[in-house]
Amino acid sequence: MKESTQTLLFILAAVASVLAASWSRPTDVTYRVDDLIGKPLFTPFETEEAKSMRIVRFDEDTATLREFEVAEENGVWSIPSKGGYPADAERQMAEATAGVVGLEILSIASQDASDHAEYGVVEPSPGMDVSQTGVGTRVTLESEDGKKLVDLVIGKAVKGADDQRFVRKPSQDVVYTAAVDPSKFSTKFEDWIEDDLLKVNTWDIARVEVKDYSAELVMQGGRPALALDPRADLTVAYDDAESKWTPFDLKSYDRDAEEYKTFELGENQELNDATLSDLKNAVGDLKIVDVERKPAGLSGDLKAGADLFDDQASIQSLMRRGFAPVGSESGGTEVLSSEGEVILTQKDGVEYVLRFGKLQLSEDEGAGEEAPAGGEEEESKASGVSRYLFVMARYNESMIPAPELEEVPAEEEATEDEAIEEEAADPADGEDAEGEAEEERSEETDEGAARRDEISKANQRKQDEYNAKVEAAKARVAELNDRFGDWYYVISDEVYKKVAIGREELIKAKEPADGEESDGEESEAAAPAGIPGLPNLPGIQSDPATPTTEEEATEDDATEDDATENEAAEEPAADEGDPIEATEEGEADATPSQE
Repeated sequence: MKESTQTLLFILAAVASVLAASWSRPTDVTYRVDDLIGKPLFTPFETEEAKSMRIVRFDEDTATLREFEVAEENGVWSIPSKGGYPADAERQMAEATAGVVGLEILSIASQDASDHAEYGVVEPSPGMDVSQTGVGTRVTLESEDGKKLVDLVIGKAVKGADDQRFVRKPSQDVVYTAAVDPSKFSTKFEDWIEDDLLKVNTWDIARVEVKDYSAELVMQGGRPALALDPRADLTVAYDDAESKWTPFDLKSYDRDAEEYKTFELGENQELNDATLSDLKNAVGDLKIVDVERKPAGLSGDLKAGADLFDDQASIQSLMRRGFAPVGSESGGTEVLSSEGEVILTQKDGVEYVLRFGKLQLSEDEGAGEEAPAGGEEEESKASGVSRYLFVMARYNESMIPAPELEEVPAEEEATEDEAIEEEAADPADGEDAEGEAEEERSEETDEGAARRDEISKANQRKQDEYNAKVEAAKARVAELNDRFGDWYYVISDEVYKKVAIGREELIKAKEPADGEESDGEESEAAAPAGIPGLPNLPGIQSDPATPTTEEEATEDDATEDDATENEAAEEPAADEGDPIEATEEGEADATPSQE
């Protein structure tokens, strides 16, 4: 290369360096960035353009990423990160999108990448370890064709301005401040779904059946086996007329006989209305906190074909969550649960079966989020222990009684005797008499036909009403099973304990009626020795050598007491001015008679 050429290249390189240095001077950069203040952070767009949102958080305690995604496809919102579970996201998406459309830059906090951790705008990404701090929440909104409308890392709150946050575009080092509400970008599953699972009106619940049992699920020879511990099968009904719960069918498991036996409430026992009220309220607002897909071999009504036993993946999926397929009496296969079941029967014949499985340690989906003022209690409720739940619906035909149809009278026909009498009628009566008779027969025939028609129409009306109720109930069952069919649900263990009650929670000692003494001679007599104030309990007997109730008195003693009372009634009344003295005199007079 010629020396002149080399010299020219050096000069050009020097000029380029000077220009580059000039363009990159801090004063110029600061000027250009400051010029953005008051401008939108992203190109404005219409809220309905956003068809998907992805949120990524970093859990600093476990060094794991938490991702949540909601998307619309063919007009239906779902949650891809939860197996495509249906989302109730139209309102939430509108609020989230409105919070970033036209998001305005309020100030410049930093232009140095080394400040990102301080402002909490480090981009969450795979491979981070527990030592990483200052990680923000990344929110991405995309249009239907995949175009990014918003891509933002939301950081810490600005001191003195709770409605403002430090934010950054992932592709830039500049840290801005903007008025953005991070609560609009929740990663909590329950914030994006219809969390009222059953949608049941508690006033429609006519019966509650509690199948109180537990089962240890094990595998034997490649097949599931159950070590069953049955305790009780308790059904109660709600009496609308009395506005109270009543026993319907109470059975307790007899371990010696190895069968359920019916029992009745004792004289000193009653149903616990408070427990049943808590149960109704819990199922009336049965909120789910998570979902997982069920094995494909299980249908919406929890029945499975015999080939399910050969599907080891499905069996393992069930048993990990506390459920197991077992052979049914009908020859099919049914799924049982490890922690019993509760059946809710509605007046319209729709019946919900809730089966409870194993515990699941809930993930605190709000980890890393700063709870808004007054929201700490709600945040704490989102964490803790949860339990798997299987739900199905079925039709209970006993709840819709068949109509009572009136028998339609047979059509009347003239008898042979009546015909002979008509022929032998006195000719002197003439044609008028014969005409009157014919007219009467015609009227009777018309009345009979009208009555039969009236009864037939009334019967048909009753049958149509009955058929409509049955069809509506069956349609509702199909709709529910279509919604429940693909999912394991997860509910809080607190709700489970309110719904899956046992005999001890359902039945309590009867409370004294208004005006009755809760203690004293009668209540002490009704209690076993050494436990005053409590009713007699099975297996606990009072000291037989010591009479404790008035029923142990002899019939002669009772007769003498009655005679004494009659004699006392015939005595002149004591001075009304001194009731205490009168009582003492009456007792003194009665004493010799008793002896």
